Amino acid sequence: VAAVGIVGYVTYLYLRQDDKISKRLDAMKRIGLEDALDGRGVTNRAEYDRRLRGARDKIDIIGFGLRSLREDYSSQFPEWSTRAVVRILLIDPRFPSKRTPYARQRDWEEGAAAGTIEGDVGQFLEATEALRRSNDRFQVRMMRCLPSVNIFRVDDEMFWGPYLVGGPSRNLPTLLVARPGYLFNKLEDHFDLIWEKWSRPVPDSGRAE
Repeated sequence: VAAVGIVGYVTYLYLRQDDKISKRLDAMKRIGLEDALDGRGVTNRAEYDRRLRGARDKIDIIGFGLRSLREDYSSQFPEWSTRAVVRILLIDPRFPSKRTPYARQRDWEEGAAAGTIEGDVGQFLEATEALRRSNDRFQVRMMRCLPSVNIFRVDDEMFWGPYLVGGPSRNLPTLLVARPGYLFNKLEDHFDLIWEKWSRPVPDSGRAE
C-alpha cells in the first residue's frame, strides 16, 4: 500500500511538473521567443552574422549612439543595402532640449562621460554620410522620443532588449523573437511608429544639429 501511494505521489508530481513545462513552452511559442543571450556585443556576434548573411528584405535597428554597430559592421553597410532595405534609428542628441537631452541622461545612467552618446551619433552620421546620400536603401533617422528598447531586426527575426541603468547597453540581456509571435509584431509596430511619427531626417549638413 505504501509503495502504491509513493508511486501515485511521484506520478502526480511528474504530471504537475510536465504541465508546468507545457505551459511555459506554450507561452514561449505564443510570444515567439526563440532564444536569450547574455549581451549584445562581441560574445554573440556569430548569432548576428549568421542572420545578416541571409538577409533578403529588412534590417531595422534602434539604438542611442550605436557605437558597437558602427565599429563592428560599418564596412558591411553597403553590402547589406544590396540585399535589404536598412533603416536605422539613432537618438536625436539635442532632444528634447539642448540643455537636458535624453542622450545626456543616458550617459549618466551608463556611467559614461557627458557627451559620449552625442559624439557617437556624430561619428555614426559621419561614417555613413556618403552611403546615405548615394543609396536610398540605407536610411537613417533621428529619434525624438525616449528610447525604451534596443532592436536589431533581420527579416523575420528580431534581437531586442531593455535599457537598464548601471552600465553600457551592449552588456545587457538580449532576447530573440521571431514571426509569427506576439512580441515580434508589437516591436515591429513600435519601430514603424517611431520611424513614421517620432523621428526626423538627418539634417542636410549630415551632422546631429
